[in-house]
Amino acid sequence: MKVLFIGWNRLGDAVMSTALLRHILDEHPDARITLLSGPVAWPILQPTPNLERGIVVVKQPMKRHWLSLLREFAGTRWDLVVDLRDTLLSRIVRAPRKMIKHRARVPGPILRELGEIAGTDLPWPQVWLDPAEERRAAELLDGKHPIVTVGLGASKPIKFWPVDRYVELASRLRPLLGGDPWFMTVGSAAEAEMSRAFLASVPENRRIDLPAIAPRIEFQAACIARADFYVGNDSGHMHVAASLGVPTLGIFGPTDSQVYGPFGPRVASVGVGAPGETGVIERVGVDTVFEAARALLARGGRP
Repeated sequence: MKVLFIGWNRLGDAVMSTALLRHILDEHPDARITLLSGPVAWPILQPTPNLERGIVVVKQPMKRHWLSLLREFAGTRWDLVVDLRDTLLSRIVRAPRKMIKHRARVPGPILRELGEIAGTDLPWPQVWLDPAEERRAAELLDGKHPIVTVGLGASKPIKFWPVDRYVELASRLRPLLGGDPWFMTVGSAAEAEMSRAFLASVPENRRIDLPAIAPRIEFQAACIARADFYVGNDSGHMHVAASLGVPTLGIFGPTDSQVYGPFGPRVASVGVGAPGETGVIERVGVDTVFEAARALLARGGRP
């Protein structure tokens, strides 16, 4: 079973696409996958099982990146082509079966849209972890428990819930997690300043500053997998946490939590008002987030 899988570039979308990858592997355990991905998403997709070849697609002017791939794959016959980017490549290469995600006029939940092109309900997304990164995460985090992971960043500043509110939230979460939890921040190196500002409120012997010491997403995913709770903005890291079964609370403002919210067995979202309502994220109060966190934690830990 020879599969060409043309994936997304954004981290959160890549996480969601693992639901479709898992479905394909469940249906075809012998699948040999060639996976195309943008550079942002590639590190989280690299551990995909049955990966025969991975190609990091770097955009070029006039879409020349697709033209070079067309020349390479022109004579290849695939058993299945999956195209989540609706490219010319999937229309030209040969395959008896194609799953092509066309751009929706009105975006809906990504998991539902992926299920529509697969013709079935899909399992929860779940990223695969690199065993070497899992060992490194164990070396860093063994003996540290419980761990609250905080995702302060996002793709755009308008998605940032204020750091001072995360500070207040952390002080109120402590009693719910035994009174002395570790706080681990995640995000890119560009978010290190926010991380330092938040962690300044945490006892020094209870801080784990991943943006400063290890901003690689593949390592951070392995660390997130060891956490007891995740709270953060609408971001790829939020989707990573949800997919790994970590109780995950997403904070939303300008984006719709019903469309872009976390998917997983232990998730919740809070926004500016009623479900589906959007607005400036500063409208989300600490009381609202704390009550959602308390309710999520009361449902128990991992499945």
